Amino acid sequence: MADLPSARLRLNQPPFWSTGVDCFGPYTVKLGRRHEKRWGIVFKCLTTRCVHLDLLPSMDTDSFLLALRRFIARRGKPYKILCDRGTNFRGGEKELREAFEALEPALQEQLAEQCINFKFNPLLAPHFGGAWEREIKSVKASLQVVLKDHIVSEEVLSTILIVVEGILNSKPLGDLLGRRRWKHSQVLADYFWGQFTRRYLPSLQLRQKWRNSPPDLAVGQVVMVIDAQLPRALWLIGHVTRVFPSDDGKICSAEVDIKGSTYKRPVSKLIELPKMPDDRDSSPQ
Repeated sequence: MADLPSARLRLNQPPFWSTGVDCFGPYTVKLGRRHEKRWGIVFKCLTTRCVHLDLLPSMDTDSFLLALRRFIARRGKPYKILCDRGTNFRGGEKELREAFEALEPALQEQLAEQCINFKFNPLLAPHFGGAWEREIKSVKASLQVVLKDHIVSEEVLSTILIVVEGILNSKPLGDLLGRRRWKHSQVLADYFWGQFTRRYLPSLQLRQKWRNSPPDLAVGQVVMVIDAQLPRALWLIGHVTRVFPSDDGKICSAEVDIKGSTYKRPVSKLIELPKMPDDRDSSPQ
């Protein structure tokens, strides 16, 4: 197994410095006599494991940007956002980048440190966002217990999400601390941080599988693209045109050229095909 990515180890940065984002739902809410759909969005701190939940009226770019603005106002601006390639996330990143590029050079220089770096996971790779996908499972389980088959108002659903957020953020990370007087708050904070770095973080790095390192893909290799929607006999074949290494130098995803079209896929969805022998080399002497 590879080392933890740097986004999970921002020990000297504020919460939500590196944040994973994803949406879930939809849920049906009651507005007067009509029913409408609402979606949830989760912001997950990759270091402290804190979560921030909010409600979206739709899955478009504007709804995501408004939710991001509310998140920044309450939690602070993240340095990096990791997410999948949803159209709302990519559209939000594009609008923020275009708005920044439209500023005067003097303003760009002053606001350069306020930019948010977006990092998009490759397609068909939900395991790249396992840290926050696990929280979505917890949120859905909590909502299933509370809502069951009831259709509630938007205000009630928003309140339930915030209550679930509080429950998830109240999970203990290690040993529970006993009662102390308020004068010992700094001592307890230092003790908590020590326990966090010595007990919790190492537990994230247990290597229980993937002990052998297979050879990395290289540009020019012929690969078969795994597609769960097609029979195996119809899986497409192309050649690698570009590779993307992770922080530890291992290739985690690659671009594949298939009949003139380029696709970015994780290496777990690519099967390297053996080289065919040259007819001239295999001919009898």
